[in-house]
Amino acid sequence: MIDLSKPENQIHCVTNFQDLVSTPFHDEINAICWTRNLIGDFSEIVEKLEVNGNIAVIDQKDLFQLQLSEQGLLAREIF
Repeated sequence: MIDLSKPENQIHCVTNFQDLVSTPFHDEINAICWTRNLIGDFSEIVEKLEVNGNIAVIDQKDLFQLQLSEQGLLAREIF
């Protein structure tokens, strides 16, 4: 994993959405990263989606029809 704390990476890390959208790029910074710890099993949702190519579009109705484990349900609540 990339160490995002090193200034030579030219990445500025923020802790919330407001800072993500309001922080301007400056000097050598060319990326802004919102570091979050998400709960739940997002990979379970991805595995249950029907993917054609590299992109899957899923509407809320389809998302809520997926049969998920407890961890999958936690992830779905974040969507």
